Amino acid sequence: MKMHPKIASRAYDLAHLKGHVLRIFNAMWKSISALPRGQDIPDPAEARFVLAGYSWRYESFKIWTIYFHKETNEFKFREASSHRKKGGGNKYFAFIGDDANLANERVYELLRERNRIKSAGLQMEPFEVLTEFIRDEAKPYIGGAPQVYKIYKHLNTLPYNVYWPSRAARTMSFGGRQLLPYERNKFLAFDPDSFEVSEPEWPEVAEADAQPGARADGLAFGEPAA
Repeated sequence: MKMHPKIASRAYDLAHLKGHVLRIFNAMWKSISALPRGQDIPDPAEARFVLAGYSWRYESFKIWTIYFHKETNEFKFREASSHRKKGGGNKYFAFIGDDANLANERVYELLRERNRIKSAGLQMEPFEVLTEFIRDEAKPYIGGAPQVYKIYKHLNTLPYNVYWPSRAARTMSFGGRQLLPYERNKFLAFDPDSFEVSEPEWPEVAEADAQPGARADGLAFGEPAA
């Protein structure tokens, strides 16, 4: 984005960014070379990506999935469904990756249990399903700490620390990475079970643990003496 001046300055909308991202993906895909003998094109890409944010052009939040189209040998995008058949056209969310269809179904199970199928919008049901799947030992292929960002209409974003695996554990993740006991930042903390947002409750660490060169065995490491 920093190499596209109009996108970096926000003169271009999120929809323009979508096209820019797609062109980058396809340019990189077409640059793949040195394939095995007898192979003319790379094996179809299986990775999918989500691009989401607020569009001032359309005055609404947008979600797109970027996927690989085998027939045309290129990446394409599709906008997230508003779920007209199941949710009355007012449930706007998307999952990608393993068990994405099961995740969609689980969201609607929760909505039915809470009599919210006809209610406009969502609360935290998609996030609840995500954490449920991550914690499910029967789904070892889905894991890691969830990442939480708040997107504003004024085109700024706010990241959150996440108590993970739970607030009771007193361990924190940020951007999907488990923070080391002595790491700190200025952002608020999000409880994945109560959805409460508050000042972080940082874990207490011994003075030795707060030293970057400290080791559990009492030894230390660093630059060699001159």
